[in-house]
Amino acid sequence: MHKLDWNDTRHFLEVAHAGSLTQAAVQLGVNHTTVSRRISALETQLGKNLFERAGNGWIITPVGERIAAYAHAMAEEAHNIERQVLADSLELSGLLRVTAADHCLEYLAMPAISQFITQYPEINYGA
Repeated sequence: MHKLDWNDTRHFLEVAHAGSLTQAAVQLGVNHTTVSRRISALETQLGKNLFERAGNGWIITPVGERIAAYAHAMAEEAHNIERQVLADSLELSGLLRVTAADHCLEYLAMPAISQFITQYPEINYGA
């Protein structure tokens, strides 16, 4: 089997979610012909119809339903990658305020705060 194109899969998932080619195109910020072309490419690659084209919209087939579950998991993983990259690119800075009882602050919080501030030197703290 050939490698799936994530963009084709993403377009498929959006139509499955929106229920219409036009709505999916709006959500994706592309022309409806682009969505149609992407889904056709995916269907050709898989050798299966994922939607039945009807006058009142696109109806997902049983095969499409099964594939949608996997496509949704792919989307979640893609979002996890984006979130991780974004989190790694942000430098934490600012004031960290901690409120705790003295004995908790001294024995529990301060060791963790010291390690945190070493990792993020732009953080200032106030107890």
